[in-house]
Amino acid sequence: MGSGTTLDSAGSARAGTPKRVRAGYFLPEDVVHTLAEKHLRAPKTLPNGDEERDMELSCEAFSQALARAFLAKFEQGSGLSDAPSEASSDALVEAWKQAKPIALGSLARGELCPKSDIDILFSGDHAAAGFVTRALQEEGIKIRSRVPEDPADWTKGVEAFDVLALLSAKALTPEGEAGLALQVDRLLKGIKKWRRAFVHELKRERRERVERYDSIANYLEPNLKHGPGGLRDISQALQLRMLYPERFQSPERHHALQVFSYYRKFFLFSRIRIHLAEGGRELLAAYEQRGVAEWFGYESSRDFMREIQKGLSRVSFYADVDFEHVRAPAKELKRFEASDFDFVSLAAWMEKEPSVLVQAKARDAGFRAYRAAVRAGEHEKARANEALGRLLAKTVDPLQPEDVAIALFRSRWIDLAVTDFKKIVGYVQHDQYHRYTVDAHILQAIREMKRVASRPTLLGRLGEIAKKLNREDWRILGWTALYHDVGKGSGGDHSDKSAVIARQDLAKWGVPDDSIQEVLWLIENHLELSQAAFRGNPAHPATWRALHAKGIEGRKLLRLAIFTAVDIRATNSEAYTPWKARLLADLVHHLEMPEAKKLLKLERALSKLMDESEAKGLVGSTLGLLDRLDPFLIAALPTAVLARDLVDVAVALRMGREAAAIRVVRIGKENRVWIRFHTQEDQPGLFARYARALQSAGLSV
Repeated sequence: MGSGTTLDSAGSARAGTPKRVRAGYFLPEDVVHTLAEKHLRAPKTLPNGDEERDMELSCEAFSQALARAFLAKFEQGSGLSDAPSEASSDALVEAWKQAKPIALGSLARGELCPKSDIDILFSGDHAAAGFVTRALQEEGIKIRSRVPEDPADWTKGVEAFDVLALLSAKALTPEGEAGLALQVDRLLKGIKKWRRAFVHELKRERRERVERYDSIANYLEPNLKHGPGGLRDISQALQLRMLYPERFQSPERHHALQVFSYYRKFFLFSRIRIHLAEGGRELLAAYEQRGVAEWFGYESSRDFMREIQKGLSRVSFYADVDFEHVRAPAKELKRFEASDFDFVSLAAWMEKEPSVLVQAKARDAGFRAYRAAVRAGEHEKARANEALGRLLAKTVDPLQPEDVAIALFRSRWIDLAVTDFKKIVGYVQHDQYHRYTVDAHILQAIREMKRVASRPTLLGRLGEIAKKLNREDWRILGWTALYHDVGKGSGGDHSDKSAVIARQDLAKWGVPDDSIQEVLWLIENHLELSQAAFRGNPAHPATWRALHAKGIEGRKLLRLAIFTAVDIRATNSEAYTPWKARLLADLVHHLEMPEAKKLLKLERALSKLMDESEAKGLVGSTLGLLDRLDPFLIAALPTAVLARDLVDVAVALRMGREAAAIRVVRIGKENRVWIRFHTQEDQPGLFARYARALQSAGLSV
């Protein structure tokens, strides 16, 4: 509970052996589950982010029943019919009155969950407070309590958070009501001197929480209380409104309040279900997600987690906006009061000043303004799309700063710009590799591409490849970063779905057809290089041929290598290790070696010759022989000579005749002679006989 005078150990324990509660619960387990069966009901319709239906999410009856069952311990003859409890002793009842308990935290706010901490300030007799505290601890109930350092001023000697908690405190006995009312009145009269300290502490604590929960684990198993966008963020946003009511009078800020109210109930519902599960507390653990999802009525845990992630994202954004509303000078806030912005004006404003407050204005008014432009006729619709397209082009351009990209996503204008983008918002991928939801991953890919464009050394050995890219290469990569995974919410192969969406959108945004084809190729093949590098042999001709068959060569190879590295970093920055960077760089190096390039030429020459020869039906099997040729041989011999020789052997075999036993190839520039020998059947010592014969003729083999 923070600092202040700690409770002493005066007083004696209650007689008898109380029934201890289950670890983490503040009531016996059977009581908790009895109350849940009676008072906890799943909403009639699935939570889908519609804040207008927040009344359907009410779990107040259960929280109130928990509070009544807990407080029944301290009421004379108060055994509640729906909350069986230990018979209250006269000593405990009397001590409770004398201690004058003041509820803080979830008990005061009506947000009790089965494993909530019990936060109490005892404003009366210290010895009585010690008696009550010890009695609860003997039952295994976790209670956090304190007594004021100065009975006349409860704000002395405590942290700003404890002072702020008094504004939502609740007296639990008639004896404590007058004292609490006096303290709150004093606090409100001098609130202006406290406000700055309060906000400073709130921002500091929030920043520390963001850093603490910025991990893969929290994205997969979010902490609904302390994690970004969780219940603590909602609580702090509501406290800001209590401290600065004059800053939150606009309709837009009222809408944010509806969002907070809705997700407060949704997250509380989910947290209660976690608490009722075996071992659960704050984390929405993977093994519990299915059970909670089924209780709500979702078809799958993925659908449930998608709504959770959407909620965390919305709450985090609106909490950011509220903190900015408190920080910004009143004069600056007046710029946002007008409600008649057209879409083109909003777009120009966001492009020039993509701040959190501008993002909020765009999010609140932008969709309405865009629909108005569409209804106004083709001219206004074209102007609006031109403004949106300009923002989108700046968003994906790796050579432009990332602030506009962040603004386009956080304002949700990305939903206007990209077809079916809403389908991937909050889309969770449950594994230890994918760190983000799909929409967040796409934003990360765009941001990583910008970082790599300005600082190629981020990619390690691949940085040298990034330096070879030109302006058009980067544009193609930027569009690919935006569209490579948008098809994941549509079912089927996501690369194919993404390419379909990209083809439709890029033409609308005026991207040249040649560039569109390059983007589509990258989208369709964006996983090929990583699979070859991490699962194949980069020095083997079979690997080269498989990649050549997909067109991975030249500038396509360079662009795909950079995109592969960026995609890994955007999926999970910790996954792009020096080992992976080396494997990717080695593969690109081998594909650019003369041997690999000669192999590609040989493939094409063979295919052409065999199509024109009697060996036409043997194309596949003959090309397969290339995997068994030594890369040094492929590089050393003229392509046309080697291709003709392989075709001759194939034709001879097809016709059932013996191929030429020996063929001599002279390479004049290198003063070398290559001798190829061939027999239908292998024999032991065959090569040794040929080698000895050549050496006997005075040749160096």
